[in-house]
Amino acid sequence: MATAIACALALATAEQAAAQAQPVPTFAGGWFPRADVTRAPFTGHVGFVAQVVQPGRVTLRFETAVRCPSGNVYDGTGRKTVGWDGATLAARGATTYRVGRNRLDYAWELATKVQGDTMFGVLRITGTERRPGKRASRCTELPSRPILARLTADPGTTPVMNPSPRAFYAGLIDARVGAVPGVVQLRMADPPTRLGARWTVRLRCDRGPSFVVTNSTSPTTIVGDGSFTQDERFVVRLTGGAVRYRAQFNGRFLAGGGAAGRLRVTTAAFDRRTGRLVRRCDSGEVPWAAREVLTPELG
Repeated sequence: MATAIACALALATAEQAAAQAQPVPTFAGGWFPRADVTRAPFTGHVGFVAQVVQPGRVTLRFETAVRCPSGNVYDGTGRKTVGWDGATLAARGATTYRVGRNRLDYAWELATKVQGDTMFGVLRITGTERRPGKRASRCTELPSRPILARLTADPGTTPVMNPSPRAFYAGLIDARVGAVPGVVQLRMADPPTRLGARWTVRLRCDRGPSFVVTNSTSPTTIVGDGSFTQDERFVVRLTGGAVRYRAQFNGRFLAGGGAAGRLRVTTAAFDRRTGRLVRRCDSGEVPWAAREVLTPELG
């Protein structure tokens, strides 16, 4: 009897380990139309992740931006766990985002379909900006934004230099941003000797709470072996002081339509009045992997 119980426990443990080893089905992508994110006009970029958390249930997260007639640009984020039949996904929500005394109340609605290993659809998002002493104004620039995502998979290991002009790559970082992993996106320029990137990661701090950063990497040169490296430093000035950022992003293209690398963000916040260092934050060095996302042929 003891032997039978031991064998049953061993089998159960092996089955649990095998289940844990299986990758969680996850779609990653969004909308990233241009490699040079520093140029006008406003594109309404979207980073998007949808992860199957249990049979018939999906947790989704997106981040985008909402621009108002005042010229102010607000972060727009949505998170939700919804039912899923394996073919279509629909969700909606409403959120308030505050910056100082300004406030954006926004509502969003997302609908997607799956074809093969690709998910595609539309995110609709609009809002109302409220500022002290000003009339409320509607923020409706680019209210409908495409969603294009692909089921994540191992991008391979063999280096190669073969990105296509304007090709779109998307995948995940090896770290969670809330309930799902952070998204990484790459867009090739034309010709494909440079790329732009967007990625989201959580920073942990020596004082105070952690926070999430979405970084836009400036156009980066791809060298002869298919690798690329970007190391950017910039300062964000706030009412109470300034924050110095360092964003590092590197990787290489791989055979089979993939790319992989590592990223890291560090910050140092300083008090405006005294110049004293207030806190440091660091994402740590985080691996990422992505695959080319192709537009499905619709019948």
